[in-house]
Amino acid sequence: MRLKAYSMPIVMLVCLASNTEASAYDLQFFGELPRLGREWSVRSDGAKGEYAWVNFEKHGSDEVLSFVAWKFGNPGVKVTHSPVGQASIETFRSDGSARFPQTRDGTVIAEMVRYQFVSVNARNQAADVDSSGEALEYTYIYEGDQESLARMAHGYVLAVEDVVLFVQHTSPQPITSELAARVSAQLWLRHATKHTSDETGWRCGIDRKDARSVLQ
Repeated sequence: MRLKAYSMPIVMLVCLASNTEASAYDLQFFGELPRLGREWSVRSDGAKGEYAWVNFEKHGSDEVLSFVAWKFGNPGVKVTHSPVGQASIETFRSDGSARFPQTRDGTVIAEMVRYQFVSVNARNQAADVDSSGEALEYTYIYEGDQESLARMAHGYVLAVEDVVLFVQHTSPQPITSELAARVSAQLWLRHATKHTSDETGWRCGIDRKDARSVLQ
């Protein structure tokens, strides 16, 4: 398999976990999530029906990093499908945590800053192997209410076989999309290397070179 030529504005070399990282979390329907720093701890988690979720909170701040796996059941599901895009709006509450186990939709967003389709890539140059797919990249602003302040959220949605993965980093302070992008790319890397014995020498990242924005 030949490598494709592409530019990757965000590129990470994925290395072995160090002692500064917390233990990995195993998310139902997907498997092991990327390891986070020790400043992150599990706030809540669970699984119900076709959904599994975990919400991490950052010590000393109100930042939340959430993961949701939706067992869509259709191996042909794409992030461009309208039910997937709608779910990115309805899956999280204004504080950034997944809405589950409640059945009502998450908080309505106040402003959609970014909503576009980008590429997610993983490659091993030494082995001459690569894997790429499409991701939904978004930035939402949640309006404050009686329970929480106004918040900024950066999120990514991936389709892996018959599972849709949601990653969202939310904060009451302005934040960049670097963390959400990095862990989303690492999720794709875990998918790409699931059936290979060579887990070293891989790079992964989000490529916005040919991004397709839905916003006018």
